[in-house]
Amino acid sequence: MLASYPLFIAVALYVNDKMENQHIEQRQQLIAKRMSKLKEVDWSPDNPVWKEFKGTYKGRPPLFHLSKDKNNIEELVRWLYSC
Repeated sequence: MLASYPLFIAVALYVNDKMENQHIEQRQQLIAKRMSKLKEVDWSPDNPVWKEFKGTYKGRPPLFHLSKDKNNIEELVRWLYSC
């Protein structure tokens, strides 16, 4: 799932949230802290959590693809904060 465009964007937004005015050292520490929290996430496509977000099944075999709309990406970012 990590290769999914909406999830990739959500991770980038989560990791860089509210960093505009931070010094580089603070940014590096916060990014490392946020990224380490993501180690616990089950990124496999079989994780039922993905179906809580907007998406559709495509392909053969059918795989769940997350919707690329802004609201869905924002929901993914909120979920990442809860991890």
